[in-house]
Amino acid sequence: MTTKKYPDIAPLLGSNPMGGFLPVVLLLLLLPSAGIMVAWTAAIALFAIIGGVLFFRRKSKNCQPSVLTSLGVLVLLLPTLWLSKTSPLTDLGWSLAAMLLAVAACRLFRRSSGREGDYADCPHKRLVMLEYGRITGSILRISLFFIFLLGLLLYFRVGRIAHLLLYLPGVSLLLLYIYEVIRLEWVRREMRHEEWIPITDAQGESIGRIARSETEALADPTAGLLPVVRLIAICDEMIYLSHYCKCDLCTGDCYDTPFFSWLTTDKHHKELAQSLIDERFCGVNRLKPHFLLRYIHNENGKDRLVYLYLAHMSESNMILCDKDPRAGKWWPVDQIEEQLSGLTFSPYLRSEMPYLRQTVLLAEQLTNLHE
Repeated sequence: MTTKKYPDIAPLLGSNPMGGFLPVVLLLLLLPSAGIMVAWTAAIALFAIIGGVLFFRRKSKNCQPSVLTSLGVLVLLLPTLWLSKTSPLTDLGWSLAAMLLAVAACRLFRRSSGREGDYADCPHKRLVMLEYGRITGSILRISLFFIFLLGLLLYFRVGRIAHLLLYLPGVSLLLLYIYEVIRLEWVRREMRHEEWIPITDAQGESIGRIARSETEALADPTAGLLPVVRLIAICDEMIYLSHYCKCDLCTGDCYDTPFFSWLTTDKHHKELAQSLIDERFCGVNRLKPHFLLRYIHNENGKDRLVYLYLAHMSESNMILCDKDPRAGKWWPVDQIEEQLSGLTFSPYLRSEMPYLRQTVLLAEQLTNLHE
């Protein structure tokens, strides 16, 4: 499988909605010293650059709504360019009002049209839209705060203090952008250390993926199946089992095969089965596991797609018993079946034993009788 182990995240621009607001940030920073005309022109130039970058990057194309919101702010400010000479405080007031109106209108439009559902099939776009909703909420609060503060200072005619606040809105948004870059970079690094499990349909075709640490969150059977690879080691009508207290694939104190794992996006189930047996096999020739069947296992209302493999060993000492600290030993099949109805063995093994008895173990028994 060629799927990457973690989703693409671009902290500077593609996955950061604050990147789309950089033209507005630049406008607010230049406004006090350069005036509305120069600040607006510089913001339009930066908007063109950012729009071009996003357009030619397929991952970000048409999924960064903050760029359009910035354009709305600049369009609303366009009539102010032809007004008579105004003070920096007035220009700042117009800019904050335009930002407030544009952001509020975009949020209302998205809420009324329910656009979030359009991106359910693309995790990256879904991430951007969720971040956009959170960021625009912060920008609304910042705009309202500074509009209120500016009006309060002008009402009490403390213009000198008001002039000291000219740079604060732009600096606040710039700090918000830097914070988002740092946060998304941290998320990206955390994702690199995360294992990703494919979400599949009943035929094993991948329809999505989920982090291993979030597997418990996939409780809806209609959302898909999480694949598990299991390998049963047999020798002379015995099965090798280990004791487990609890793990992310078993719910309590039980015995089960030590050769099982979630199937991750960077491996095929055959490769994973081979690596599971290679870790503890000490024979001369490399043992090749055989694929038995694929089945759906339900436990506590959660469906798992299980790939069952078999490793047939000619000698019981081919497994490194001290490789794993868990207590493991060879169990006679008759002893397993005697206790199968109890809670000694894992639900997976209990569901697999009838199949193993009627196929693999029966074939081995017949072979031993003819020798």
